Amino acid sequence: MFFGSRRAFKSVVAAELAALGAWRSLEAGDRVGGIVFNENEVVEIRPHRSRTRVLRLFHEIVKMNQQLASDQPAAGTTTLNDALEKALHVAKHDCLVVLISDLDGADAETRRLSTLIAARNDMLVAAVYDPLGASLCGAPGMVAVDRGSIWEIPEGGLFQSQFRQAFQDRVDEWQKIFRNLKVPVMPISTSVSAGKQVLSLLGHRTTAK
Repeated sequence: MFFGSRRAFKSVVAAELAALGAWRSLEAGDRVGGIVFNENEVVEIRPHRSRTRVLRLFHEIVKMNQQLASDQPAAGTTTLNDALEKALHVAKHDCLVVLISDLDGADAETRRLSTLIAARNDMLVAAVYDPLGASLCGAPGMVAVDRGSIWEIPEGGLFQSQFRQAFQDRVDEWQKIFRNLKVPVMPISTSVSAGKQVLSLLGHRTTAK
């Protein structure tokens, strides 16, 4: 999530989405909680109908965002699936579970856990992506840096085409999985305000109905 080529990092957009959803739910009189995680830990904020609980959720999100850095040491062992496992035990039934993620590392276990969550709750996925992460074009001397490791980005149309196709294949696969679960997926770009995108997408859904 520590990546962004336009307006904001994916982690920042995820935080914006969490804030929008939390305040809207609290205003509607609903309980609000959350599962916040990074590669080293998972923090659970139990659902409660209070401003204090929402602010605590924001505190954990901000804290983990501030810990992000491209020169961090090797990744920890905590994954998206650990967060979903915890969400499964918290959201027993009739909850709205909103997954805000770039789905990096999603696998068969992610599918299994999502199936169990969606079977007894309403579920929504906000899939955060960056335009450069969807279509990367190499150039002379262009490199990528992650956790102190450096990779040279190949030049040429073949790499760009393969990169774009790999991204699209991953998107298509997860859209199909969530469609079969009857779970709506909202693609959210880092290049535009999260609020504007949510309004546009939800407005489109309302009109479509």
